[in-house]
Amino acid sequence: DDRPARADALSYADFVYFMLAEEDKSTDAAMRYWFQCVDVDGDGVVDYRDAAYFYDVQARRMECLGHDVISFDDVLCQMSDLLGPESMRLPCCAGRAGELRLVLDDVMRKRDQAGVFFDALFSLDKFVAFEQRDPFADRLKRDDPFDCEWDRFAAAEYARLATEEDQAEEEAAAAAAAKAAAEKAREAKKVERAKAEAAQLAAAEQAATAARAAEAAKAAAAAEAAKAAESFKIFVRNVGKDGAPLEVTDAAGKAATKPLAAAKPGEAAGEGEFAYVTTGSKLTLRSGDWRVEVETYAMKEGGIGLAFPVQTPTTVEHAGKIVTLAAGAREAYAAPNGGFFWVKDPSSSPALKGAGVAAYALKDDEKARAAAAIAARAAA
Repeated sequence: DDRPARADALSYADFVYFMLAEEDKSTDAAMRYWFQCVDVDGDGVVDYRDAAYFYDVQARRMECLGHDVISFDDVLCQMSDLLGPESMRLPCCAGRAGELRLVLDDVMRKRDQAGVFFDALFSLDKFVAFEQRDPFADRLKRDDPFDCEWDRFAAAEYARLATEEDQAEEEAAAAAAAKAAAEKAREAKKVERAKAEAAQLAAAEQAATAARAAEAAKAAAAAEAAKAAESFKIFVRNVGKDGAPLEVTDAAGKAATKPLAAAKPGEAAGEGEFAYVTTGSKLTLRSGDWRVEVETYAMKEGGIGLAFPVQTPTTVEHAGKIVTLAAGAREAYAAPNGGFFWVKDPSSSPALKGAGVAAYALKDDEKARAAAAIAARAAA
């Protein structure tokens, strides 16, 4: 390239020199390069003002990236431990090291540690990596076969390029395989189309019967869907006597009723309220540490069914029969319209925790109100 070099741009040779100095700050050339960069006034001494000029930029970058900003005086205290120049051997006081006056010989004597000082001023990523370094990783670095940081960088870049090349080859192979599979699929589709056309001609006499069967199946499915989506109401009453309210929530954890107060002294039962639900829904009844679930389902022979899956031993009383369910059991019942189920904690005496549950079919004038209540609860 015969174009004249611009004063504000890096040439290729400049870039190579910069990369060598950036990736391996332990060489003599890198030490001189970065020292001259920091020595803003060119007096051969890096003082507090020189270093702070560059660190201010890094502090702003830390703040923008969400890192904890380390004050420059704290960094100087740390550098005094690493480099130990005469000018910084005064004790740290209020987070401030001694007056900074570094000369080139100071960093040349501690070439392995001086790179950290320059990283703090120029390379935020490397400085943060040093602050968060893993001691085990440092031990592995000392045992690796590389003689310097540049060799490590070159090996890592070579491995990255090799990986990218392998990925490109794999992607090309995958694209070729996909193209072949697509071509094969097109050929198979042609064969299938021919078979379908032949089958269509052969099945012309059966088309009317198949259409009628499909319509019948569609009507049955629609009826089943309408049945599954049927809404009804469940009356829940708090029959507990320990004063704890009974909370009624749906499968999404939203309140299906207000908290129902327990029975007061002399009362057989406390407050009760209707909850509108659809077939296949679930309610959770909770009073303190007692809890039971009520599942609704549509029975094949018609009508509503209620099931009680329990996590702890529970008694269910219905139609004069009492059944004790073990933990982990699930019992299902046909639920006649208005028939009560008394669900209680068998360990409570006398019936301190429990609920009464009854299902009711909706009248025509209630269905719109039920649908609105269910939709409002879902949107809450």
